[in-house]
Amino acid sequence: LTLPDERAIIAAAVAEAAARAGAVIVTGGLGPTPDDLTRFGVADGLGLALVHDEAALEVIRERFRKFGVGTMPEINAVQALFPVGAVILDNPNGSAAGFRSDGSEALRATTFVLPGPPRELVPMITAHLIPWFAARAANTLIGTRRVRTIGIGESALAEKIADWPFGLTDLDLGYYPQDPGVDLKLTAHGPTPEVVDATLTAAINGLFGHLSLYIYSVEERGEARTPLAQVVGGRLLARGERLAVGESCTGGLLAAMITAIPGSSNWFDGGVVAYDNRIKTEALDVPAGLIEAHGAVSEEVVRAMADGVRARFGVDWAVGLTGIAGPTGGTVDKPVGLVWIAVAGPDGTTAHRTQHGGDRTRVQKRAAATALDLLRRRL
Repeated sequence: LTLPDERAIIAAAVAEAAARAGAVIVTGGLGPTPDDLTRFGVADGLGLALVHDEAALEVIRERFRKFGVGTMPEINAVQALFPVGAVILDNPNGSAAGFRSDGSEALRATTFVLPGPPRELVPMITAHLIPWFAARAANTLIGTRRVRTIGIGESALAEKIADWPFGLTDLDLGYYPQDPGVDLKLTAHGPTPEVVDATLTAAINGLFGHLSLYIYSVEERGEARTPLAQVVGGRLLARGERLAVGESCTGGLLAAMITAIPGSSNWFDGGVVAYDNRIKTEALDVPAGLIEAHGAVSEEVVRAMADGVRARFGVDWAVGLTGIAGPTGGTVDKPVGLVWIAVAGPDGTTAHRTQHGGDRTRVQKRAAATALDLLRRRL
């Protein structure tokens, strides 16, 4: 982040960074001229007063004498101003010493402030920053887990886990919206792998306590994201059951998601793209009178589609989809994005009215993913 030489802007940026991060690094603006306002902005941002350090002032004076410049100009005295409690970081290549502040009551971040010229900055990074970070990294391990959810938005997720982090410490949570669903990234810090793992396990158990309906996968750091269809297939395979699908508005996309999973032939029989109403009747045994009475996009028809494809294929489970993907074809009662989804299984058939936003492709993708999720919840 590059900032102008304005005290208030520097202060605001430092305050925000110190509230969000454990360590903040600021470079440049430590000279003696009126436009060198970094020390003032940093002190304001951290809520700390500036005080003169006589020892630092004497170091500056000695530098001027050593290099034969003569008496130190009074303007350079400002370079001996530091926030209360700061640790002064020696700069052997210039008059601008750096400093480290461990924050205030409100802002606990450690803030490093260093001169900007590379010939001064680089040696100070080597002498001061790298050892400081290395010492802390040696005693801190980091572990992550990714928790994949579907069927709930980011805001609703945050509301359901309002008591996060469930009494745990050294734990961070990030929200990463996907299409569809939201991934939660958990990051734990600790002195040993066992402590980190225990923290992550406790956190995940807490999330399941709040979000069990929506979580479909938990992944270790570095693992590839698990497709929803793979989770569904794993459950069907474990139960020794098979699936078929009857699609209209998604045009075979649901079957494509399923067959993208290696080994899906072990649990998936096939599907019918019944896009025209005639195919719904001839291939899925949907009564023509039902379509005439309720319309192709209706609860009655999608139930018949799911029941029909299940009977035709002789499988344990079937999914039916019919809807309006757009951009045209919607009405007040049946707007663009409306998709009826039915799941038929050994214990009966359920139907769900779903509404999806976005363009045609997005409606189709979200409808197909929602169909997989509704099946997952039944298994």
